[in-house]
Amino acid sequence: MVKSVNFDSKVYSLDVIKKAAYRFSDSYSFEFEIIKNKIVCKIKEINKNPELSFDEFVDIFKNHVLDYDLRGKIFKETSDVRNLILSHTFSKTKLQDG
Repeated sequence: MVKSVNFDSKVYSLDVIKKAAYRFSDSYSFEFEIIKNKIVCKIKEINKNPELSFDEFVDIFKNHVLDYDLRGKIFKETSDVRNLILSHTFSKTKLQDG
């Protein structure tokens, strides 16, 4: 069985969708196609999960896409603070002393 899931390319990037797909690559195969403002993700089950229907998996997959998207946004939003903390931390070491 193959199921197509569409994502709006204005909302999610192809990289984010690929990251979420890779997490499940042991049980499902993924094919991506970009059509206008849509990213079409075709999903095929390759290892049947007896505890999860295909439709349930699709819902879980969509949640993982959202999760990876939000993680990326948080990473970008906090990069200045993270870099400041790292700079401060390493400025206290003697790594630069010759």
